[in-house]
Amino acid sequence: MTRVLQIRRGTAAEHENFVGLPSEITMDTDTKTIRLHDGQTLGGIASRNDKAGYTTGDDVWAWGIGNRANPNPQPFHDKGGLHIRLMINNEAFWVNHKANCTQTDITDTNWRILYRVYC
Repeated sequence: MTRVLQIRRGTAAEHENFVGLPSEITMDTDTKTIRLHDGQTLGGIASRNDKAGYTTGDDVWAWGIGNRANPNPQPFHDKGGLHIRLMINNEAFWVNHKANCTQTDITDTNWRILYRVYC
């Protein structure tokens, strides 16, 4: 028999008046984000909702490094499998803001890049 894990959920307004238990995870049904609770912070801490307007799982169509838009990755194979290399030096990663399309710098603490490879 299949088991289902269901977490507590509520609207953004409901979360703003709620202090979860330490290590509790809840879902904000308005913003479709996960909130992490520490037992003290009202509303918890929204997970991966960044200044560019994206949340976990969103597709980003325009991004860049430094002054290069949509740079081409350099794929290569070795005994460890397929790798993708981007030459970035010390330049900042950026994406177009989800709502207003302005160029917004991003950091690797908030972002992970997932490449989809089509054959």
